[in-house]
Formats: sequence, structure tokens, C-alpha cells
Amino acid sequence: MVDTLASRGMRISGGYFAFGLFIGVAIATGFYLNVSACEPEQSTLWFCGESPEIVLATLSFLNDLAKAVAWPFAAIAVVWLFSGELKGLLPRLTRVGPTGAEFEGKLQPEAFRPGEVAKLEDVDLTELHDPVAQRIEQETLDALRNYPDTDHLKILVRSLTEARMLRAFERLYSNIFGSQIEALQVLNARDVSHKEAVEMFERVKAERGILDGWNLDMYMAYLLNAEFVIVQGDTFKITETGRNFLRFIVDNHLSTEKLN
Repeated sequence: MVDTLASRGMRISGGYFAFGLFIGVAIATGFYLNVSACEPEQSTLWFCGESPEIVLATLSFLNDLAKAVAWPFAAIAVVWLFSGELKGLLPRLTRVGPTGAEFEGKLQPEAFRPGEVAKLEDVDLTELHDPVAQRIEQETLDALRNYPDTDHLKILVRSLTEARMLRAFERLYSNIFGSQIEALQVLNARDVSHKEAVEMFERVKAERGILDGWNLDMYMAYLLNAEFVIVQGDTFKITETGRNFLRFIVDNHLSTEKLN
């Protein structure tokens, strides 16, 4: 969470810099137009003292310029400063119109256990027609020839297990909240009591303002159902699956700055 706030602080500072740069360019442009209209002996003055019409024209130009670019600049600034949050909102976008954008109300689908993805009975053994799939299957058969026949089954089962875990992590990542990833990072360092978890959750609600009506049980349900976290007594603990999920995020260079 600290890293997220620091990153956002850097983006906001950059936004202020860009806005200041824009103002500077506008003033310089107005100054140039004003001075270029001055008489030679007045060209060192900020405003041509004997030409109030030029002063008014310059101010009018700056005012019109500010009006013309204010909303486009604001839109670009919002997208830049909150790119992570907007990226998380896009899957929930249902309609965009002149009155604004609408998003579906459900914040987070129910999580599933990693073992529920691509079960063995779901495998289709009919002939493959996709040339890429055919090539991968043939490469697998060729690779198996480098191992004793007695190890083939173990190798295939292990490969299938890893593929199912990877697919589960991809699907779970698509719906997990950024703050839940941060919670996993905290749990990866130490266990968290229920009392501290409530305090952390309330801070997240106050900071992000989009979890109104939620309680800690609703918030932790996704992590518990995904088997990333377990509860022992009055304490939350990360599981080995949860640690592997964090490694999956790092290894695949995925962002932790997601919605909520």
C-alpha cells in the first residue's frame, strides 16, 4: 500500500509539473504576442504601457486558450494519474454516453479453488485441427523420448498440474483487488490478527471509498476461497499457494495497482 501511495504521489507531482509547464508556455506565448506588437522602444516592457488594447488582447488570448485546453488537459491528467484504477474499471464498463459512464454493480465475482480449473475429465481427445496445438503436442511427445518410459506419466501429470495452476492464477488475478494483493504482501511478511485486519480493512475503505457496505468477511472471502489465506484461531496466515500467486505476479511483471 505504501508503494502504491508513493507511486501515485509521483504521478500527482508530475501532473503539477505538467500543468505548471502549460501555464508557463501560455504566459510566454502571450508575452511574445504582446512584445511583438510593441513599438521597438517599448519591446523591453512586459506590457506596452501606452497600448491598453494590446494588454486586453493578450489577456483575452490567454483566457480563450485556457478555456480551449482546460477540459482536454483535465481528462488527460485524470487518465494519467489514475491509470491503474481506470484499467481495473474497464471490465465493468457497461455504457458510455453524454451523461457519463455506467459500471456493473457487482464489485468482485466469487473466487474459485485453483483445482477447479481445467479438470481432467474436461479433456477432449478428438483430433486436433489447430496447427499450433498440433505442433505443441508433437513437441511434447518428442520431449518425452528424452526420459525413461517409467517417468512419462509422472512428467505429464506434473506438467498438467503446473498448467492448471498457471491458468487458475491468471483467472484469479483478473478479479482480485489491488488492496487484496497488498494484504497478501503484508501476510507474506507476517501473520495478522483479526483485530489488526479489521483496522487495515477500514483504512482501505477510507482511502479508496468504493467498498461501502462491505465488511471484513466479505473482503477476505475471495482470498479464502482461492486458498491464498487460511484462518488459524484469531489469525490470518498466507498459504504456500498465496506465496506462489505473489511470485506469479512478479514473474509475469503484472501490476499490483488494480481497482480497490
